[in-house]
Amino acid sequence: LATQQLSNLATDWQNHLLNTRKYSPKTAESYLIDLRKFLQFLADYKNEEVFIKTLEGLEVKDFRAWLAKRKNENFDQSSNSRAISSIRSFFKFLENNQLLKNDAISAIKISGRGKKLPKALSVEQVMHTIDDAGSEWEDLRDKAIITLLYGGGLRISEALGLNYSDVDNAEILKIKGKGNKERLVPILPEIRNAITAYKTACPFVGEPLFYGAKGKRLRPEIVQKKIRFLRSNYGLPDYATPHALRHSFATHLLAEGADLRSIQELLGHASLATTERYTHIDSKRLMEGYKKAHPRG
Repeated sequence: LATQQLSNLATDWQNHLLNTRKYSPKTAESYLIDLRKFLQFLADYKNEEVFIKTLEGLEVKDFRAWLAKRKNENFDQSSNSRAISSIRSFFKFLENNQLLKNDAISAIKISGRGKKLPKALSVEQVMHTIDDAGSEWEDLRDKAIITLLYGGGLRISEALGLNYSDVDNAEILKIKGKGNKERLVPILPEIRNAITAYKTACPFVGEPLFYGAKGKRLRPEIVQKKIRFLRSNYGLPDYATPHALRHSFATHLLAEGADLRSIQELLGHASLATTERYTHIDSKRLMEGYKKAHPRG
């Protein structure tokens, strides 16, 4: 596959990503996997062991052959873009260490990364997930969580991280989201009623708002399991997940005329461009309705 020297350099590069570039362990591991697949491709493509001089001699056509193989293996644009970033980062690392210089990879670009749009449930589908609750305290807990995810646009980690003091007699939730960015989310009457019903029935008292069966703070996988059950029970789509409730919150607000800036604040998006993805969903929904309803559709 590759020489021991290259294998050692790949390890050094991964440590560089972790310790100097401060990449997360998951991202650094993904980059390393991309590199290993690239080196495996080169070994097969050139039918020889891969040396540093092999990398230095690569031409644009070689990188394009690698991308063509990835496309044949059905890697999407987002994955291919990340793979290019991975290989480019490794080549830059080698160049900075004066081990090689190859500008050919700079000519390789993928236009339009094709970032997937968030998928939202219909109002009726959301109501199925909310109205299913039974009378047991765990059922009422699940209803309160689902109502909070949909009614407040929270991430599952944000909801399960809440303490009872955060919602007790409060009209506004202070949510600390990604990057410790704080935002304010109104507690709607439906949310308050669902939480009150759950807390009245809950056998545990303490700091967390949501408890598991053993009296500890509820874990995300329990909520995910409940959503999978509802998905099966009501024939909901595969993308019916806790996070889809957050997407549904934003999409339905937009459909009812809320402005993007307000939705951005409620979701805690750092960039309006992230929130603007919901306009594509709403436009698609409008066009589908137009085609169904228009006499010439």
